Formats: sequence, structure tokens, C-alpha cells
Amino acid sequence: MKLISFEIISQVDENYVADPPKTEVTIENLNDNVDPQFLRNMTAKFGPIEELTIHIHPLTRKHLGLAR
Repeated sequence: MKLISFEIISQVDENYVADPPKTEVTIENLNDNVDPQFLRNMTAKFGPIEELTIHIHPLTRKHLGLAR
């Protein structure tokens, strides 16, 4: 897997008073047999996962190797 997108807009330090901003991560080069439960278990160590999407081609229903 390769992390291709990890962006935090604002700085969060010890003086930050609001909720930290949400982070969106894109993962590429996933194996074809990676399912949502496996990916959720693998990424859970980084924090709670609110939404998990594994991209599939709409016509052929083939795994595209991308997750967000």
C-alpha cells in the first residue's frame, strides 16, 4: 500500500481549543482480496474510522486497488 494523500489544513497544537479537523487518507495499490473489514482492522490502529470506501469499477465490478 502507498499513502498518496494526507492533508491537515490547520495546525493543531497544545493551545488548539476546537475539535481537531477531520483527515482524509487515500490508499492505492491494494490487493484484489482486500475487503472493507480487513482494511478497517488494518487502519484502526491510527484512530477511529468514520467512513471507509473501497472503489470498484461500476461496470465490471473489478476492484480498482483504491480506498479512501
